[in-house]
Amino acid sequence: MSINASMIDVEEVGQCENREGLRVSSCSVDVPSCSKTSLKNQIVDCDVEISSTKDNLNVSSDVTSITVVSDDSDLRCLSTFTVNRLLFEDTASKKLCIEGKFTDKDGVAVVIFEQKPVSEEYVKELFITKPLIEELSKNDIYRSYECFPHQRLNGLNATVIYPASEEDIKKNESHLIYIIDETPKLYNDVTLPHITQEQLNLKWIYDILDHKIGQEKIILEDLDSVLGFVLLPHLQWDQKDVEELHLVAVVRPRGIKSLRDLTANHIPLLKNIDSKVSKFIEEKYSIYKSRLLTFLHYQPSYFHLHIHFACISCEDSGTCIEEAHSLTDVTTNIELMPDYYQKANLSFVVNETQSLFLHYKDKGILKVFEKKDI
Repeated sequence: MSINASMIDVEEVGQCENREGLRVSSCSVDVPSCSKTSLKNQIVDCDVEISSTKDNLNVSSDVTSITVVSDDSDLRCLSTFTVNRLLFEDTASKKLCIEGKFTDKDGVAVVIFEQKPVSEEYVKELFITKPLIEELSKNDIYRSYECFPHQRLNGLNATVIYPASEEDIKKNESHLIYIIDETPKLYNDVTLPHITQEQLNLKWIYDILDHKIGQEKIILEDLDSVLGFVLLPHLQWDQKDVEELHLVAVVRPRGIKSLRDLTANHIPLLKNIDSKVSKFIEEKYSIYKSRLLTFLHYQPSYFHLHIHFACISCEDSGTCIEEAHSLTDVTTNIELMPDYYQKANLSFVVNETQSLFLHYKDKGILKVFEKKDI
């Protein structure tokens, strides 16, 4: 199976510093069934062309080329991309991350393919376009088929990271994960020094709170210095499918790093956010509180308190038992014991590439089983 220019519809181009992202909305790659070999062949046959200039942004009418604002040299078609190795594959989320390089460029690139969610409109058009059906098996009233939709329905979301740093590669690579049962003493002796030394560069979030950047992303705001917050769409939500809704409320008060800092003094803040955001979501998106997941992560991805609001049907909301704490439970715990999160043991996961993992390992707190130990 190959990809060619006539099969591609470029929907969106994003740029962050010197990294360019390409969102492909129509492409005949079936992610779940791709092997390393077939995937490489599919990419090599692809004719999507990306070129760059310092002056303009242009998408041609036949969608065979796309020009993006960039200070880098031309990013050519994916047919010049050669696969080095598969970094990550998730059959549940239908996501593939590949490390490789462009034959005409120096440096490493990461290409990420994700299958689009199936919508009601998709299903309606699927039957109208009369997809090719091949029967696999039949048993009484049960039948199994392989379906080949029309190419415009067989699309993928694709992201290209170039040039990709070691951090970009690690972020998209599959790693062993470990659970740490953190006592208050471990938090103060190991975790907190790590946070203070390595994780407190929060200028970017303060710039959002101060309206220096990202004002266009704020969809709800409370300006109160003690109870206030800004509400932003999660990066993984396309802001189209409300069943995949995922928003993040970032608290306005500074200095609240995570669950560990929360006390009875923060109850009004937590309840204000819960009440106002839930009401906003109901009025704007017609999603009732009974269909909302409201939670905090521990450990969080950045150490300035923020609260997640996700529709219960959202597949990638980050509500795994080892990281998500229900806002209702958090509030109740603090109401029962004001210093609950200063006294409680909290479990969280780390992967083997994270510096915090190395801190715990080097101190002999986290035992790592090497292959020879198994």
